[in-house]
Amino acid sequence: MTCRILVPESPEAFRRYYALRWQLLRQPWGQPVGSERDSLEDQAVHAMAVAEKGIVVGVGRLHRIDERSGQIRYMAVAEIFRGQGIGTALLTWLEQRAMALQLEKLILNAREDSVVFYSHRGYQVVGPGHTLYNVIAHQQMSKSLVKPGSPPQP
Repeated sequence: MTCRILVPESPEAFRRYYALRWQLLRQPWGQPVGSERDSLEDQAVHAMAVAEKGIVVGVGRLHRIDERSGQIRYMAVAEIFRGQGIGTALLTWLEQRAMALQLEKLILNAREDSVVFYSHRGYQVVGPGHTLYNVIAHQQMSKSLVKPGSPPQP
């Protein structure tokens, strides 16, 4: 499947972006609309994978933690579109934005069933993460964006 990775810019694009985030990451656990957002939304870089006819099929977000590191959150791809490279495209797009922001390291909290996905893309488990809603175990993962032999950013 071909899709485009876009930044939601209009109120309607953000509505569709947040709707998919809620549908995939909060609704299955009975969480209310609005629980798919946090206090960092306005400071974050948002990405959505859009298929034919403008259907949003995947989402992800990057925010800065400090001068050198960032965090990827709210990564999700609609189940019927998984296994088609959409998650990889979203992750790659977010990593490229992180590098453009001169970030050297990314962290994320991967659900247990997503650890292999992130491991195959260079992330390493660095410790146990939280358990969301007392049900969904996570692993904390990180990835260096600095190529071996490259000098650190000034």
